[in-house]
Amino acid sequence: MHIIAARCTGRYLSAMPPTEFSGEKFQNPYPPGIENHYWTIARHRIIFRRLRTMVKARDDLILDVGCGRGITVQWLRERGLETIGCDLGVPTPATASVAPHLYLGAAAESLPPDLAARVKIILLLDVLEHLPEPAAFLSGLFRHFGNCRQAIFTVPARKELWSNYDKYYGHVMRYNLEDVRRLAKESDCELQSAGYFFHALWMPARIMCALGKERSTKIFPPGPGTRPLHRIIAGGFFLEELILPKFVAGSSILGVIHRPRLTAPGR
Repeated sequence: MHIIAARCTGRYLSAMPPTEFSGEKFQNPYPPGIENHYWTIARHRIIFRRLRTMVKARDDLILDVGCGRGITVQWLRERGLETIGCDLGVPTPATASVAPHLYLGAAAESLPPDLAARVKIILLLDVLEHLPEPAAFLSGLFRHFGNCRQAIFTVPARKELWSNYDKYYGHVMRYNLEDVRRLAKESDCELQSAGYFFHALWMPARIMCALGKERSTKIFPPGPGTRPLHRIIAGGFFLEELILPKFVAGSSILGVIHRPRLTAPGR
């Protein structure tokens, strides 16, 4: 979940301030040290595995739309992937080294034209669930970034897991696979793949919802003593994503979409 909310207006993407995060709604899920949490580690590894098959050249530029403090941008850059981020908010960058690669307080369409022309892959990581018109937003991104080939997105999954957490963070919906297929069709994009992940989180979350238990809206980063355990748990989630069928319920969905054919450069 990142500080990004926009709507498509013609060729441009305009900010919607009412849904922009600030203060505790940003600090609670992304405190310092959250990069060591099993959820963050596992998601990074799962996304990186997909990206390695999508990057065609060393200078392919990846744009993380709604990058927040740049945690994902930094993680990918450390592994050799040319990545930048943009965000409507102005949080403190995760590190001084990632700061030059973040465009904060800026919408995606405000990137310098020469930089925008280099973008080949867009990341939308826990962004679309905040938007009332996600299909229009996707279409607008592909129109603006004319050389972008594909986008990876993650969204919270399964309507039966809807909770106070979703309400607190301004989620419009939680997605099922059918919702993702509909989203791709409405945005005139080709859905290459989509599947659930974080499978093992589904059952405890479902039980909590069935019992009417509220979920904490604050996430605590692991201390130095528990970080090895978090890495082990993250490895388990990465392994289950490799092994289990994508239709098995999980608490999140990862999808890969191709740009619409009719909006390809030169068409």
